[in-house]
Amino acid sequence: MVAEWSVGWLTPLRSPGNEPSEVIALRRDARRRYVTLLRELFELPADPALDYALAGYLGFVDEVCVLWAERGHPAADRAIVIDDAIAAVAAALSGRGWHGLT
Repeated sequence: MVAEWSVGWLTPLRSPGNEPSEVIALRRDARRRYVTLLRELFELPADPALDYALAGYLGFVDEVCVLWAERGHPAADRAIVIDDAIAAVAAALSGRGWHGLT
């Protein structure tokens, strides 16, 4: 998705102040839903500490994907991006005592 829709995907991450407040609200709501979906995917209990870890992980993914997009989506780097994303979520959750990805 990042490679296919780079301009639309990157724009709010590069200059978020240019979005209407309604769009910002939609983006925040989507982020909350992603945290909930990840918690359900990993079968995690409702816990604010885990929600912070998952939200931080999503921020990491955003920044890694921005860098990958800015570098022109090199196919050779795709596996690196995926491996780092998996390592990041595992580290974020293991810091909260969850070790399901190890």
